[in-house]
Amino acid sequence: MLNRNTSTMLKVTAVGLFTLFSIGNAISASKIDSAISIENKITKTSARSQVKVDSFAEQTSDMLTEYTALLKLIDMRQNHNRSLSSHIGQQEAEMQSLQDDIDGMDETQRAIIPLMDEMIVSLDSFVNLDIPFYLEKRNKLITKLKNTMIRADVQVAEKYRLILAAYEREIAYGNGFDSYVDSIETDTGPMEVEFLRFGRLLLVYLTLDSKSAGYWNVDSGSFEPLDDEYLRSIANGIKMANGQTSNTLIKLPVNAAK
Repeated sequence: MLNRNTSTMLKVTAVGLFTLFSIGNAISASKIDSAISIENKITKTSARSQVKVDSFAEQTSDMLTEYTALLKLIDMRQNHNRSLSSHIGQQEAEMQSLQDDIDGMDETQRAIIPLMDEMIVSLDSFVNLDIPFYLEKRNKLITKLKNTMIRADVQVAEKYRLILAAYEREIAYGNGFDSYVDSIETDTGPMEVEFLRFGRLLLVYLTLDSKSAGYWNVDSGSFEPLDDEYLRSIANGIKMANGQTSNTLIKLPVNAAK
């Protein structure tokens, strides 16, 4: 049978074991809570880190896309600059060619202006020596050409074109066959008559009352009267020139060729 002391020691031992067990459980629970807390912190930290990593990865991807686009843009700009350089080179060559042409034109203009002046003088002399048809109109044209030559606002090419046009008109007169009303000088003053012109071969006239006629005598340089036998022929010639009758043979005085 156990004595009192032995019983007491067993109680103390039991209490001690219980206390130790309780303390151990308490320590274990504390460690577990601490571990769980640390794990939660690690999880949260990892999650935040992953978010940052994902953000950095997205930014890196965007930067890579921008960088790739920038490289393409740079390449396009370089190609464009090369194309522009080539185009500018061609334009500079064309500008130089134009400048050479302009320099050549300046020399040509210096040479052609005296020539044009001579052409006008020759045309003026020709009209004065020619039979006097459309005399007022032709002289006005020559005066206009002379005035145009001293105008600074008219290009040399345009001046030359006008002179050539005047020459072409004079050439066309040589093949013309027409009738027109104008006046001639007589002893009693100006008198209106109807002219009949055959190129530069013949210029005759008939008075408006059809009672007298005349012709331009190249030798004397003046109008001279014609016999009445030509009145009918001149009247028929005027009708033919005006399209009032069909063309037919008529008798007219013609100066002998020289």
